[in-house]
Amino acid sequence: MTERLNFDQSPQPVPPAAVEADPIQAMRALYRRIVELERDCEMERVQRAQEQRQAAAAQQDLLNTLLTLHDHLAETVERLGVTTNAREAAVVRRTVEFARLLQEALARYGVEAVETLGKPLDEATSVVAGTAEDRAAPPGTVLREEQVGYRWPHGLIRPARVIVSAAPPAEPTRQES
Repeated sequence: MTERLNFDQSPQPVPPAAVEADPIQAMRALYRRIVELERDCEMERVQRAQEQRQAAAAQQDLLNTLLTLHDHLAETVERLGVTTNAREAAVVRRTVEFARLLQEALARYGVEAVETLGKPLDEATSVVAGTAEDRAAPPGTVLREEQVGYRWPHGLIRPARVIVSAAPPAEPTRQES
């Protein structure tokens, strides 16, 4: 025959800790632990963001230094100009090659010159170094660059220093008598 079921007895033994447990206290402890973990995660996120900003600033500083070196190389080549001396010509060729390699390295990081010539002054990418009269260009047009400006994917590395056209002086009006 079949055995009678005893509903007074638990089918699985219940440990005494479970019987004596305070579920509200356990939930509070668990909530405190979650809050602590969230705070720790936020602190690490802030620290990582700060480290990334510092690394980007250091990288931008390095790029700015390399761009200054590039400017000096270009200025050296311009000053030497065309030479008939074989030794000087070799120096010019090596300097030009070095400048080209440096330009390619900068391009790999997305560094590019800010285009300003013939365009209206953009104060976000250029700083006015001076003005010059030019009747052919509207006032505020960039006529030449004193220093090339550069940008990269993270923003402006350095602004261009430019000379802009100024409005020609007004001609005196004749007063009729």
